[in-house]
Amino acid sequence: MREDRSFREDTATESEKKEIDITEMHLGMAQGHREHHEPSEGRERMPWWLPTLAIILLFWSGYYVGRYSGEFSAQSYDPVISGGPGKEAAVSGSPMERGATVFQSTCAACHQANGRGVPGQFPPLDGSRFVTGDVTVPIRIVLQGLSGPIQVGSQKINGNMPPWGASFNDQQIADVITYIRGSWGNKAPPVRPEQVKKVREQTKSRTTPWTAPELKRK
Repeated sequence: MREDRSFREDTATESEKKEIDITEMHLGMAQGHREHHEPSEGRERMPWWLPTLAIILLFWSGYYVGRYSGEFSAQSYDPVISGGPGKEAAVSGSPMERGATVFQSTCAACHQANGRGVPGQFPPLDGSRFVTGDVTVPIRIVLQGLSGPIQVGSQKINGNMPPWGASFNDQQIADVITYIRGSWGNKAPPVRPEQVKKVREQTKSRTTPWTAPELKRK
């Protein structure tokens, strides 16, 4: 190899010598690259603690949802009272305060915060004998709803009120009716949960809303 190179160097021109040197340099570099392994992507094992942590987080999230979801019921997030019909309620605050919370979240959209309703659409509660008269009347309306024409003062309204008996327990219904009977210009006595319970039991077989003529007959 050396003799061959010496012969070529002796007989080659100056430019040819440079080409020979460059060619041999490239051959040497290629030979050096072949001596090294081709790079490959590493296959490191997953850390043992990563799947363990994932399992722990999965069990913890399941426990948290089961413990604090409240069966995904809207009643569970009532800041004043919780529990549905037939369940013992944990209460705080006065009946008027609790009733105001239920009223604002459920009734005010139709009957308005001032209790005056919407003329021609929703009857007023302020000054209504349906509210301040016989205590069983508002209880029955809240439990089973109201349907058909009704006249409150000078207003004649033909509409429907949905039943809330399946949504609220006796304490909540007593509180909201107490609030309505004692707010604005109304000065009627409060309602007790025992009264609601009695009416609920007496009317448990009813599946249709009340009408105004029915409510006038005790």
